[in-house]
Amino acid sequence: MGRSMSLRLTPLDDQKGLTLLELLVAIVIMVVITAAAFALYVSAFKRYKEEARSAESFLSAEVALEIIRRDIEHAGCGLLWELDNVTYNEAENTTFNDAPSNPPRALIVQRNAEGGDYLVIKSVRAKDNRATRKWMIFDPESQNLTYLGEEASNFESDECFIALEVSSSSIKLSKLGSNWYGCGSFNPDSLDLPGALYLVFGVSDNTPQLRMPFNRVDYFLKRPSRNFPQKCAPTTFILYRAELNHEDGNFTEQPLLDCVKEFKVVTKRDNQWNDGNWTLTSSAQTIRNELKEVRVFILFQEGQRLDHIASPESIELGDSETGTVKTVTLSEEERYYRWRVLKVIARPYLLGGY
Repeated sequence: MGRSMSLRLTPLDDQKGLTLLELLVAIVIMVVITAAAFALYVSAFKRYKEEARSAESFLSAEVALEIIRRDIEHAGCGLLWELDNVTYNEAENTTFNDAPSNPPRALIVQRNAEGGDYLVIKSVRAKDNRATRKWMIFDPESQNLTYLGEEASNFESDECFIALEVSSSSIKLSKLGSNWYGCGSFNPDSLDLPGALYLVFGVSDNTPQLRMPFNRVDYFLKRPSRNFPQKCAPTTFILYRAELNHEDGNFTEQPLLDCVKEFKVVTKRDNQWNDGNWTLTSSAQTIRNELKEVRVFILFQEGQRLDHIASPESIELGDSETGTVKTVTLSEEERYYRWRVLKVIARPYLLGGY
């Protein structure tokens, strides 16, 4: 006979499960673990944002420093030393103008009423365009025209230029036909000969006429009335670089660096460091002969506001050569931001008697 099989059922009362207390304990443990994991995530994300903002600030600062250094090193490039029955226009706002009949000062520094220093740089290279990448030398004796510059070619129809007559004692703006500038291809026959040597510099590639025989760029701090970056401390500014337009004498402002607390310019006059205010009342020749070096110190906010105090009560600007040129005292709120001092060291190639 075969074996009989029987199925034994366990009564419901005998089956084991979770009690309400055990379920509540499990939920509490799960909530604690989730909260801890979320707190770690928030902390990590916050650190990531801080590092990302710091990296972004660092890259912006590096770009700004290179632009400032380039402009200062080219200060005085292509500037005339004297005008011979020639006049020109400059900015509609006449502050820092040398027009209509004075030779242009290569570099001017003044304290800005809104905060920080105001820096003015004049040179043909203050703007970077197709025309300013071209310059040439013409020798009347040999009738030899040598193309130089980054683009070794003559000027196009929409490019305007100047010619400087160079002698052993001076650099004079030369007439080009009936005007002091020309546009289109440079022709030596338009020069008011004779001259020892002529330097021809491109100035503009987007205007049918020149307002001044050079380009000009101004640096200053300003807080715009709107669209000010939320990450910046309320007491900071934006550092602007403004190019003077030949068309109307107004400026095209370019925001260069956000969250700047201080912009300080110091100059080396002969062998003495000073704040540069001497350039306001000095002649173009004095600045050309005595300005040896320029250093710029920028105090700017790195990253965003932190949850803890990260900065000292005061920060000194300067170095071992210049000494302390400015001491910035920070409020308690400002100390919750991380501050960094940037430094530009630049020697204008054509100034200081070199």
